[in-house]
Amino acid sequence: MKEIRFRAKPFVFLKELADVNNYCFDDEWEYGYFVKACDMAFIAKNSTFLIDQVDPTTVGLYLGCKDKNGIEIYEDDIIQAPKSLSAELELDDRFVIEADMLSLDCNWGEIVEEWEIIGNRWDNPKLYEEVKKNGKSKSY
Repeated sequence: MKEIRFRAKPFVFLKELADVNNYCFDDEWEYGYFVKACDMAFIAKNSTFLIDQVDPTTVGLYLGCKDKNGIEIYEDDIIQAPKSLSAELELDDRFVIEADMLSLDCNWGEIVEEWEIIGNRWDNPKLYEEVKKNGKSKSY
């Protein structure tokens, strides 16, 4: 059964608050369960009651697979795939994981084992725009 997990970046307001109060702000990804309440977004870490407010635009669902380096693949990750495999899937050798791909039952086995994450939409915006501009898209 596919594990349902999300990741998101911390809410920007928290960075501004930390700067004002001279606190250390960690801009790293938060991982866990997605919770939306009162127009706010949170990531709840595992089964604990620890939650962090996050930027809702950065929330991404776990694909349920790992790349060739054992790194979990999430929505909006930028993937590098071997040219032979890309042609077979009718994709460029660099593409972005999009929401319609997440609806698939990730039993892709050997295909995903050849993928490599080379960035994501939020940490690598220039690369993201380049890949989206030059890449092919495929509907599932």
